[in-house]
Amino acid sequence: MESLYSFMSENAIYIVLAITLIVWFGIFLFVNSTDKRLKSIEKELKESEKL
Repeated sequence: MESLYSFMSENAIYIVLAITLIVWFGIFLFVNSTDKRLKSIEKELKESEKL
């Protein structure tokens, strides 16, 4: 347990960097999937307006 604590205290900036990158990657995936859903909804609306 002591070695884990010393690793975390010596490499805190890398742990923060890794967590931040994971969060940004999650935000990117969320925005990307939302964009795909919106494009399909817009396509359906355009098709229904043509009728």
